[in-house]
Amino acid sequence: MRLICGILRLDGATASSEDVRAMASAMTAPGLSPDVSIRPDGPVAFGVLDFAGRGGGVEEQDGWIVAADARLDRSNRSPADAFLGAVHEHGPDFPDRTDGDYAVALWDRRSATLWLGRDFMGVRPLAWTCRPGGVLAFASLPKGLHGAGLASASIDPVAYGLKFAQQYFRGGDSGFSDIAYLPAGHSLALSVGRDALPRIHRAYCPDRRQVGRWKGTAQQAADTLRDLLEDAVASRMPADGKVACHLSGGLDSSAITVMAARQARSAGGRVLALSMTTARAIGPERLDERPLIAAILDQE
Repeated sequence: MRLICGILRLDGATASSEDVRAMASAMTAPGLSPDVSIRPDGPVAFGVLDFAGRGGGVEEQDGWIVAADARLDRSNRSPADAFLGAVHEHGPDFPDRTDGDYAVALWDRRSATLWLGRDFMGVRPLAWTCRPGGVLAFASLPKGLHGAGLASASIDPVAYGLKFAQQYFRGGDSGFSDIAYLPAGHSLALSVGRDALPRIHRAYCPDRRQVGRWKGTAQQAADTLRDLLEDAVASRMPADGKVACHLSGGLDSSAITVMAARQARSAGGRVLALSMTTARAIGPERLDERPLIAAILDQE
């Protein structure tokens, strides 16, 4: 597991490593001792907290500095190689061209531009705050920004009102007035300059003119969907080690858990299903998913 953090001075002044160290400290729970890598470079400073003790940290390559919390699919390259290749080729669309779970920050020294990116499922968090003309700071967890004094901990009452009404935060809402999450599947770019503003870009923009033009049969559509799901699950199965799935009983988690279990068995392994088997139904009885969970567990 990794967490990342960093700061960009929009006035071009030298960024403080101490701010990054304070963010790292705030994101370290009592009893944990991650390897902390900090890399200052003029107006920017990055930090990586590695809780697995595998070494590495902030990477530097060809005039770029990269801080990544990433698990990439279908790639034998290092995170730095994968992300830099995607940014060079696709610009702000790079999250649409990078498979995996990740939160990443990239600093282009030559253009004095900071890039942030987040995976399409929003698996790895990435929060940010910006004071125009001052600094932009980011951290995997909002408490990193609080701990460094870069954003207040005052709550956003509108965001919480929406969460109570719909049970989740909307868009980039974090629950804090001065902090936003980079939405899943988005990139953010910001260059040094007192008048510069963050440019947030949704990387996945399908052509609406193509909707309804496919002429295949329902069976062909079902076969294609199954092939895509099986490939997606297979690409995320580790070569070794334990695997766990959250089995809620719905169609999506059930299908993914079954496919993961079959992939694991073919390699001589097993999957641990973490199931919502409560004593009583959660919500209305008509939505009780416990029988569905039991059926999946019995079958597999």
